Amino acid sequence: MLRTSSAGYLILAAAGTVVGCNRPFVPAPFGTPLDAVCNPVNGSLVAPLDTFRFGPADIPTAKGWTTNVANAQELELRRIDAELTVWRGSRFVFPALAPRNTVRCSLARGDTTINIQATRLNGFNYRVDVTWEPLIDGQYFYMQLHTRYVEHLRQMRGIIENVRFPADTGVARR
Repeated sequence: MLRTSSAGYLILAAAGTVVGCNRPFVPAPFGTPLDAVCNPVNGSLVAPLDTFRFGPADIPTAKGWTTNVANAQELELRRIDAELTVWRGSRFVFPALAPRNTVRCSLARGDTTINIQATRLNGFNYRVDVTWEPLIDGQYFYMQLHTRYVEHLRQMRGIIENVRFPADTGVARR
């Protein structure tokens, strides 16, 4: 009888673990550093700036970012304790289950939607995932920031808002 009870507890524990993994999206509490990415107040960048050209896009950043990788499909910029990667290509699906410390928002620019998800990975690290929809020059366009600094989260909103697609005057083409 003891074995049956133990087996039952194991089954309940396993079911609880699976249910715990399928939790619904729970946003970070209001007032966290993650809010800086979705706050429109941070929509501009302060000079001096650098602008990086990637495919059809001009990507402005605060001074201090340097190119680590640059090719037709990827641009990787670095600075102390931060990495900003921009890429384009086929559809990339970000994980469906967002961590609990996540803030999401969307921006609309013409017929283009920019989806932003900022996540606190642990006590010291943040990640921001950005997608542009619909297709831009026939490809999906993505950006991801890894950083330890809240200041970079504030700047990220300005970077996102100021990305320009000169070939089509800021409007994505299908």
